[in-house]
Amino acid sequence: MWSTGVVAHILLSGTFPFGNDEKDAELIKSSIKEDKLNFKTLVWDQISDTAKDFVKLALTKNPDKRPNAIKLL
Repeated sequence: MWSTGVVAHILLSGTFPFGNDEKDAELIKSSIKEDKLNFKTLVWDQISDTAKDFVKLALTKNPDKRPNAIKLL
């Protein structure tokens, strides 16, 4: 489900969910560990709350708390 969340984020916004700066891999790792998703860019203003919720749920860090495909649907 994590991969589905990453792909959905990319398809909806054209950006990677936790940054895409190859030079700052530690910042990306830190963002993942802290569950930091940023929906404050202009592109996300045009995306429905339902789609944002889907991405947030699919990218839940803890796999035990991450919903399965049926629940995400």
